[in-house]
Amino acid sequence: ECYVTGNNTYGQLAIEQEQANRPIQWSALRDSKIVGVFCGSYHSFVITSKNDVYAFGLNIKGQLGIGSY
Repeated sequence: ECYVTGNNTYGQLAIEQEQANRPIQWSALRDSKIVGVFCGSYHSFVITSKNDVYAFGLNIKGQLGIGSY
């Protein structure tokens, strides 16, 4: 299970709300086994047991590694 909380101004929590004042389960990964979570100030990464990597948040300097800004 993956839960997120805090400020989401730049999409760093990958939820629709701008703020999460309590932990909210990230439903997109409900059926995945999470093996790692990595966070920056305005971006986050999650890796699953299948080696799928999810990146979300602010990307003005290419932090997400998606090939665009």
